Amino acid sequence: MVVGCHDGALKLKITAPPVEGKANRQCVEFLSKILKLPKASIKIVAGTASKRKTVCITFPEDPDGKAELDRVMALLQTL
Repeated sequence: MVVGCHDGALKLKITAPPVEGKANRQCVEFLSKILKLPKASIKIVAGTASKRKTVCITFPEDPDGKAELDRVMALLQTL
C-alpha cells in the first residue's frame, strides 16, 4: 500500500518480512501492479538491505516507451 510521498520518495507499507529478499520481492510486485508494468522492468538498484530503496524502471526503446514513461509519470503524480 502507498502510505504517501516523503522527501521526493514514495513510502510503501510492505507486509513481507525482510528475510531472504521477501520484502524486496513484494516491493517489486507491488510497484509492478500499481504501475501496470512487468516485474522484469522494475529492479532495486540500491538499498536491498535497507528500508530506503532506489528502483530503476526500464521502458522499451521505441515510440511506445516514451508513452509508457509519460503514463507512469502521470500515475505517480496522483499518488
